Amino acid sequence: MLDQRQANSLSKALGAIFIALGIIMSILGISLLFSEGRSEIETILLILFLLSGGLMLIGGFQNIRNARDKDKAVDWYEAQLRIKDEVLIPNKMPLPEITNLAETTEKKSIQKNTQEQHPDIIAKWEYTKSEWRTMTKAETMRRFKEGIWVSLFIGILGGWIISKTGESYLFGFLFALTVGVFISWLKVKLSNNLFALQQKNSIWITTNALIINYKFKNISDYLIHLKYVKALKVEAHQYLEFSLEWQTRNGVTNDQIRILVPERYNIQIQMVLDYFERVENVNG
Repeated sequence: MLDQRQANSLSKALGAIFIALGIIMSILGISLLFSEGRSEIETILLILFLLSGGLMLIGGFQNIRNARDKDKAVDWYEAQLRIKDEVLIPNKMPLPEITNLAETTEKKSIQKNTQEQHPDIIAKWEYTKSEWRTMTKAETMRRFKEGIWVSLFIGILGGWIISKTGESYLFGFLFALTVGVFISWLKVKLSNNLFALQQKNSIWITTNALIINYKFKNISDYLIHLKYVKALKVEAHQYLEFSLEWQTRNGVTNDQIRILVPERYNIQIQMVLDYFERVENVNG
């Protein structure tokens, strides 16, 4: 999976593509608008070109704007995380001395705004290299097993579709299976990128993100919904699984992130679960 900064870059690139396509569609629509003696089909194409062009332009600019907003949030996180033992919420930092009523009002406003906009740290876990390798190995195997079933499904479905074009089912199956394997490999590769081993390894759980070796992975905002957080025991190790879902053009899709809980932090598992359960109760 991508970390938040990579996801932001991808969103900007997609936004730029949408804008380019929107401009092309709009130009085609405008050229038909000024053509004389349009046929019925040309009129329909004119409407489709202008509508799709407008929607692509709006979507492209929204993608870029949202990505820039998230870049600012990531910059803020990174600046705060590099201050040793600093509390993450600015409203907990010392404010200037109050000298009059106007400053008192301003201070309360600052505290309220920063509390609403910035998350707090729920847990900070440090990992040995051995613990980190255990987690990444388990995550790789989990995604690899998921990928086998996905690849087989793509192979069977793709083989049937391609066979309808006149090719043999075996050719279609092998071709689609190869595509499925590549997609599964890519998912594993992206996951490994997020969990790349460092000299010092850590995961911070905040109210809306996982900070994995200073890489920001959003788990909750206006686009991503945190479906659940649950504790799992896998081969004598404790894990927390975060299930995320988000809306796409083809409906709701989801993904899960599992993080190892080092044994010395097992006592904090219930604290994390309790926090997200309270949030779910409030939002629900």
